[in-house]
Amino acid sequence: TFLAKVREECNIDVKYLKFATTRLSLLLQTLKISDRYKFRQIIRITELFEILLIFYKDDRHAQPGFVVICEPCDPTNPLVHDPVIRLACVDPSLAIRDIFEKYKTVILTSGTLSPLDIYPKILGFKATTTRSFNMTLSRKCIAPLIVTRSSEQADLLEEELTSSFQTRMNPAQQAQVLAAYGNLLIDLAQVVPDGMVVFFTGYQYMSEVLLSWHSTGLMKKLAQHKLIFIETQGVQETETALQHYRRACDIGRGAIFMSIARGKISEGIDFDHQYGRAVVMFGVPFLPPTDEPLKQRMHWMEKCLNIPEAEYRNFDAMRQASQCIGRVFRNKTDYGIMVLVDRRFALIDKKSKLPSWVQANLKQNTNLSVDAAVSVSKSFFREMAQPWDMQKGLGTTLYDGTVLDRMGFMKEGEAPKKLTARVNEELTPEMARVLMEVH
Repeated sequence: TFLAKVREECNIDVKYLKFATTRLSLLLQTLKISDRYKFRQIIRITELFEILLIFYKDDRHAQPGFVVICEPCDPTNPLVHDPVIRLACVDPSLAIRDIFEKYKTVILTSGTLSPLDIYPKILGFKATTTRSFNMTLSRKCIAPLIVTRSSEQADLLEEELTSSFQTRMNPAQQAQVLAAYGNLLIDLAQVVPDGMVVFFTGYQYMSEVLLSWHSTGLMKKLAQHKLIFIETQGVQETETALQHYRRACDIGRGAIFMSIARGKISEGIDFDHQYGRAVVMFGVPFLPPTDEPLKQRMHWMEKCLNIPEAEYRNFDAMRQASQCIGRVFRNKTDYGIMVLVDRRFALIDKKSKLPSWVQANLKQNTNLSVDAAVSVSKSFFREMAQPWDMQKGLGTTLYDGTVLDRMGFMKEGEAPKKLTARVNEELTPEMARVLMEVH
């Protein structure tokens, strides 16, 4: 291990490095050095050793939960020789172990915990109860679609849409796939109101696609229908782009936000209501097989948890895809479409790892062509454009009068059954808030 090499080659008793961060901090205080930015590199090194020594001995497994990765160059700039040392966590249970030790009862809940059986393994706990609940919807307000081919000629393999490595290495096939991606997005931009969010598998792939669209004129055609904003690696630039995107949606101009899986937009930003009437995922967001932290994590999963590498790769990719498509559906009064564009999404090992509420609404829309997906989208938004009576959702997706009365939101002396007669007339702010909540 890394610590063993440090002990042997540097002749250092590594156990004392556990307190290096604290001692360095005291030294800087003693020397009255307030500007610690100059010493950020050595501070990072002491933090690295501190984390390694804390988690070196694992009570769950013989293998440590952190590994040190030494690479000849920065993965973000592989053409420049610049050696880097990275600390990678391979045991996810380290992040939540203190919670399990401190509390007797812990409830883990999310709309994208799928498949449920793998989480107890990787987080190191025994589930007492495991439940998956279906959505109660008074109208079909979500429409997940899987687009697998560019036309209805299903017998031709060259018509299949995918971002696989083999396709990307074939220039002719790659050009055909990117053209189909662009045509699909242009057609959807004419159907989907307000905002659209488009996710790619990574910055490099997004750059390839956008450059291809620019050279073929597809980007110019797309800009005729909606404004285009792009996520960058710069935090401030992305924040500014997101603000302008929301502004374009608020004034009715409509916009498209190009983003990547595993980025800032896919993890912590909600695109509810007019900010996200459609989300499009181009490609399955696998990490590159050469990614060293992924290789170390898969090796650890297989050796310590008996989870095959292929299964963990599928789980990791589909978890990211679920995070992306879930950005646009944030409550039961919202609506939108979720378009997964890659033939591999239709495979059982991928499709089965989607959240149950997505699978329940997929139905027959698992092997669509570009034209068929656009047709389904037109029908969906035509249906969503019809007036919706909130009273139809009382008792199914929204609290009914009996529940509101029990919670103390009914006027004194008013019978619960009278709520439906005045729900649209005298709705107080408190009752409106409760009506929007789910069971």
